[in-house]
Amino acid sequence: MKNDSSSSKPLSSAKELTLYKKAFALAMAIFEVTKRFRLKKNTLSQARLCLACGYIMANQHRELTASCAQIGRMIGGMFSKVESFLLSDG
Repeated sequence: MKNDSSSSKPLSSAKELTLYKKAFALAMAIFEVTKRFRLKKNTLSQARLCLACGYIMANQHRELTASCAQIGRMIGGMFSKVESFLLSDG
């Protein structure tokens, strides 16, 4: 697995990927907002529910939704060049 930066140094863990770090930060941000409500839906649904119930402001919802979209684009980009993220046999 290669790093997603300009470096070609192999990664020792997926946790080193920028995508992983952004997705984890988003999950933690939504957890912090929603932990009072014990919601069991997925990330984007939680943000929508919190907005609809008045638990978060529209600007917080926009930020969370933008992060979801960015992470989705990053995942799509990874799928389009999946070979560069695979471990080599050598």
